[in-house]
Formats: sequence, C-alpha cells, structure tokens
Amino acid sequence: MTTEVKKPKFGAWDIALVVVMGALANILGFLAIPGPMNIKFAMTMVPVFLAAFARGWKVGFLTGLVGGIMLGLQYGFLGYALILTGAMGLVAGALVEFSGLFRKYPVWAGIIGALAETPGDALSMLFMFGNPFEIWFPLTLKDFTQDAIAAFVAVLILKNKRIQKGLRSLVRP
Repeated sequence: MTTEVKKPKFGAWDIALVVVMGALANILGFLAIPGPMNIKFAMTMVPVFLAAFARGWKVGFLTGLVGGIMLGLQYGFLGYALILTGAMGLVAGALVEFSGLFRKYPVWAGIIGALAETPGDALSMLFMFGNPFEIWFPLTLKDFTQDAIAAFVAVLILKNKRIQKGLRSLVRP
C-alpha cells in the first residue's frame, strides 16, 4: 500500500493570495529606494517569492504577472515586466514544488529564478536603451542582485513561525 500525498487544488484561496501578494508587490515597487544613476532599488519580488515558495509554480507565476504591473509602468514597457516577473515566480515555485532539495533550501530556487530572468532582462534593456554596455549591464546586475536579496528576505519571512501559521490559515480553508 502506497501513501500518496494529496496536493491542494488551485482554488479561491489561491486567487486571493495572488491578488493580495500581487498588490503588495506593486506597492513595494512604487516605494522603491532611489540610487545612483537614477537606478531604483525595490523589493517587488519578495511577495512573489513568498507566494511561489508557499504555494508553488501556479501561484508564483500569477503573482509575478500581477506584481509586475508597477515595474512595467515605471520602466515604460509593461510586457517586459509582466513576462519576466511571472517567469521568475514560475521557475522559483516549480523548483520548490517539485524538488525536495529546493524545498529544503528555497533561497536557491529564488536565485535560479532570478538567473532565469536575467537574459530576458538584459535583452529588454538592450531593446529599450540601445547598445551601451555601461547602461544595461549595471541595471541588469542590479536587478539580479535585488531579486537574489528578495529571495533571501522571503525565506527569512517564511521561517517565522507566526508567518507560517498565518499562511497556513490563509491558504487552506
């Protein structure tokens, strides 16, 4: 006799989580900290990683789509932000959902998600700014760094027992 783990289905609670975390990601994108050369530092991906780590690739992807709206409006290219933040949530969520190693160390899933987004990020920067290496390379490096930090912050948040209990009660009726 085999024991099969029953996965919760995608339902209304997941949709609510996508909407809430997507809204939080957009607020965090709006509250970005300005830096040198007009580069803004935001923790937009923290809610996306939280959703992906807690509920898997579907919720991570949809939260990334919803959470990328403010990034797209800030950079002036909405499709870029929606697709890339969605892809990052999808990769990180899939790694955590389907791999025991990444379930144990989700920060690496977030870093790989950020790496998966980096080529698209660099191409979109080339498309928007042209060829100057001194413009698109620092922006792409900044994006990867901030997304890796966001994965680390998301893991720290999820390690809090109160947060774990709240997420369980929020996503499982």
